Amino acid sequence: MQQLLRASIGPDATAQVEADFAFHAALLDAAHNELLTRMATVIETGMRLRDRYTHGTLDDKAVDLHAKVLLAIRNKRPRAAHTAMAALIDQSIVDTASSAAAQSTDSTS
Repeated sequence: MQQLLRASIGPDATAQVEADFAFHAALLDAAHNELLTRMATVIETGMRLRDRYTHGTLDDKAVDLHAKVLLAIRNKRPRAAHTAMAALIDQSIVDTASSAAAQSTDSTS
């Protein structure tokens, strides 16, 4: 989480992508779920592809959503963690669609 907070301060998209993946990789490791661990490479590929288009300005909202996931896990509140992760995924979908639309508009201008 600290890496994510530090990355959000600057405009370095690469640092933001790495911090985002490190956060999610830590969650996968903490789950102790062999299937998720084996899927980490596929998950990483998808996240890195998405992150190329959506990062560069990691905003407070994204950091807050990540923090809610972490807080729920730390407090051993699985439903809250599920809700927080669903909100993070939903925001990721919105961000990806917005970035794709903006890039489409830029390429047709």
